[in-house]
Amino acid sequence: ARGVSIYSARDMALVWSSGSLLEREGCAAFPWAHNGEQDEEYAAVHGVLYNATSDEGLKEDIEDKSNPKKEGCDDGGDGRPGACPLGETVDRRSTKDGASAEALALGVACGRMIAVTATEKGGIAFVFDVSDPGSPVLLFTHHLSPASRHANPTVAYAYGYLGDIDSETILFLDASHSPTGAAAVMFAGAWSGTISLYDLRMADGSRCTSLVGPTAQGDARGDGSLGAVGKPSPHPSPTAAPVPAPPVVAAPPTSSPGIEAPFAFGAAAVVLLVCAAYGCGTFLGLGCLPQSRAWTRMEEPVRPEILQPAK
Repeated sequence: ARGVSIYSARDMALVWSSGSLLEREGCAAFPWAHNGEQDEEYAAVHGVLYNATSDEGLKEDIEDKSNPKKEGCDDGGDGRPGACPLGETVDRRSTKDGASAEALALGVACGRMIAVTATEKGGIAFVFDVSDPGSPVLLFTHHLSPASRHANPTVAYAYGYLGDIDSETILFLDASHSPTGAAAVMFAGAWSGTISLYDLRMADGSRCTSLVGPTAQGDARGDGSLGAVGKPSPHPSPTAAPVPAPPVVAAPPTSSPGIEAPFAFGAAAVVLLVCAAYGCGTFLGLGCLPQSRAWTRMEEPVRPEILQPAK
């Protein structure tokens, strides 16, 4: 549950294992969500789930998680006592199942084989280029519920920007099956009751509308912006070179797809994460990886005024 592995279909020999990568890189990108948890036990006392369930054990867990004298917090995100926000639960899963990647999706985007997984309780998504199964490359990470840093699920849901909590299902859509006409990824939040759809794009904004590589169609802006659906990234994206089509060549391409949320169902946030690289074989990664790199990413959302503690 702490990682993902690739096995040979021929003889089930282990080809690659992420080891502690999910915990290390997830913590580097989102330390406030490291091995944290948000699930049904963080529901509100006398809320819909609490009132509907006949499971007395679950009711007791909900009560404990909402009680600051036990496992709750003095501020659930609206200035009142209640269940803790994700940002106040760091390490609660460390002695249990850690990162707990429960779902994984695989597909082709812009000529590269892309794998996407996410931590179940902590909400961190990981996007890998697995075109070379023996040497996967972590392209970038993305949090599915940034609001959870400062607000518990009940509070964030009430104000309409919860995102996806407890992502137990991930679906990869190739361009021919995607409603956007480009390769996309869907996340389903089991506890949040939300579904989000993300476009996969190159760093220059070109869309992955075919299996063999990026196209000139779409928003080849090159400025990291979201156009009409969001805010611009604070850092411009370098131009991405074309990606070779499968079969996989010996040398990796100079860039791989990024991910953009052009729209979402439920209350998922609209964000942009694009990945880019300089020079052959240098991919986007996180700070502890050995290569030099550059990436663009939206700044972390500012905590909304409505969630500031009551004076």
